[in-house]
Amino acid sequence: MAYGRVEAHGEAVHYALQCENAIYAGDVVDRTLELRVLSLLASLFVTIGDLTSADLRIERAKQVAQDVADPRAVGNLYASLAIAREREGDLEAALNFARKSLAAYEQLGIPANVGSLWNTVGWIYVQRKQYGRAEDALKKAAAIALETKDARLGGYVLQSQAELALARGDLGEAVRLAEESINTADSSKRGRATSLLVRARAIAAARRPIPEIDRAFREAVNGLKPFGQHLVAHAYEAHFEALVQRGRHAEASQAAANAFAALRSALG
Repeated sequence: MAYGRVEAHGEAVHYALQCENAIYAGDVVDRTLELRVLSLLASLFVTIGDLTSADLRIERAKQVAQDVADPRAVGNLYASLAIAREREGDLEAALNFARKSLAAYEQLGIPANVGSLWNTVGWIYVQRKQYGRAEDALKKAAAIALETKDARLGGYVLQSQAELALARGDLGEAVRLAEESINTADSSKRGRATSLLVRARAIAAARRPIPEIDRAFREAVNGLKPFGQHLVAHAYEAHFEALVQRGRHAEASQAAANAFAALRSALG
């Protein structure tokens, strides 16, 4: 969990798998620990883009959760399910699981987790084009970040607010919010990297000069490289779409090739 917190996801997966192996070898018999390990692995695999491995742990965790009264572990499980389903495009299921996770964390009274889930709910509403509800959810997340002085959460909320502004077509505000997220001192490295991509997409949507667009996407790709090739592929795909819209077909072809190479690398 500590490695995951500092975004050393490879090490986190390594040690969590050792925990899982010990549990299934019978070295440790503890259903509560088993649920926590499975929930942690599911979250880590979702983060690095390995949804197949995440779903395997999620299915096991759902079975264990029937025997364990541990609201925090159940909250973590539902949070992982929400993110996994959102990435798979099942926004209805994602929202349902996010609400369940939020209810578990509210029961426990853990402000950081409650704020994070309100941010997740807001992000899902953005994807569903329910912008009023997204704004309300993100306001709640921002208020918790401010009240608890959680700058890390605040950085992620700024990113989601930038996505909302981009979806609404308020491109200048989207760039401003993304840059504020990037420049938040305690933002996570992954959060800064993903905000670079939001910024690049907003710059492209604003039809800024091609060199500026290329530079913004180059910065996003470089920032995302430590966090998995699936994110790099997503950045190249967004760059491809931006170039196609500007009629730069040769450059777009190269961006598409880069996206394919990154995706192939991510799939092993």
